[in-house]
Amino acid sequence: MIPTAARSKPVGGLISYFKNLVMPIVSQHQAFKSTGSSMLPTIKAEGDYLVMNRDPKFRRDLRVGDIVQAVEPTSNSRRVCKRVCGLPGDMVRKDPRYKLSPRTQVPPDHVWLLGDNLAQSKDSRFYGPVPRKNIIGIVYAKCNIDENGKPTNVVKLVHTHPYLKEF
Repeated sequence: MIPTAARSKPVGGLISYFKNLVMPIVSQHQAFKSTGSSMLPTIKAEGDYLVMNRDPKFRRDLRVGDIVQAVEPTSNSRRVCKRVCGLPGDMVRKDPRYKLSPRTQVPPDHVWLLGDNLAQSKDSRFYGPVPRKNIIGIVYAKCNIDENGKPTNVVKLVHTHPYLKEF
């Protein structure tokens, strides 16, 4: 949730845009600003506004390739934005940068999350599988905000990434 002090006209404009033009039901949707370089090049380190669906049913319907916001398991409050790279029962490489990296099986009711920028990401390689209950929502779009608070350069986020072929 965006703190009250951090809420601004641009985020309100973004929600309004998606409410009126893209999504008929906005109560389950939330916008937030990107921070950090773990999802480069898909999501800018600073400046992209992300829109996510917080509907709890999406926790059940996750797919490999989905980008999610989750609570980091080693912290009760730190939120991270990562890509789902493994579902319950999947065998995943602990580090897909290395072909000889050991594999691990994702336990029931957990997912394996990785940042797209592996060199700059603290993810499941460090804190292990993430409980499904820690998933806050699925990020489905990104955009910029113009000086009038209107979304520009709206991009639907796709469910593919080159290193997913390793799994």
